[in-house]
Amino acid sequence: MRKPIQKNLLIVLCSYIIIACSDGANPTQEYPFLKKETEFKIDVPEPSGLALSQDKTFLWTVSDNTNRVYKIDFEGNILGELNYTGNDLEGIIQSPKDSTIWVAEEYLSQMVQLDVIGNVLNYVNINDAGGENGLEGICLDPTNNHFYLLKEKSPGRLIELDENFDLLQFEQINFANDFSGISYDSKNQVLWILSDQNEEVYEYSLSGSVLNTYSISVNKAEGIAIDSENDLIYIVSDSAEKLYIFSIQRNKEQ
Repeated sequence: MRKPIQKNLLIVLCSYIIIACSDGANPTQEYPFLKKETEFKIDVPEPSGLALSQDKTFLWTVSDNTNRVYKIDFEGNILGELNYTGNDLEGIIQSPKDSTIWVAEEYLSQMVQLDVIGNVLNYVNINDAGGENGLEGICLDPTNNHFYLLKEKSPGRLIELDENFDLLQFEQINFANDFSGISYDSKNQVLWILSDQNEEVYEYSLSGSVLNTYSISVNKAEGIAIDSENDLIYIVSDSAEKLYIFSIQRNKEQ
């Protein structure tokens, strides 16, 4: 009687492995990790920054090619385009406070405030952060209206401004070879920082330490947006012109 039982157990085990692999899971993966759920081709040429809309019904992105601002749905389809044309757009965020949109100009080292049509409302200069390795990302803490910006490299820096645009920190960061995107996690009060060259995402505390490191197989990852309520992360690839959706797998019960 042992052989049939062993055979049945083997069939069950093989079935489990097949199901797990087809679902994208890795039984030996250490938690937490990012699981790629899906990917979509998008029509935005060389997409760079990425952000959730204020009401979380679509995404904002900018093009490193056209220097325009686009609205896209969660399958990468273009829903609209603002009438603003930038100089070297790399990052974007929409403020929950007033629905205005802020974009990061890499070479000019500026934050530019736009209305929802694309009219310019304000400019904020960021000293000593411009050039070819200038600003790469921007996000906003809605609880205190503090801005966080990334300088790409040479060296990489995390910049924090208060609601009056006064400089609070201009700290050098060196846990990756470069820094290409940033998103604020309101639920967990952490930053999610993206590295193009390392192909990694970092969960980063506001006190200045890396909490978790996540590997991603995305070439030229240039923008990141976090939906912390649903444990989802959206990433755009500049070179592949794709939108990737990852789920955050925090424990084995998920």
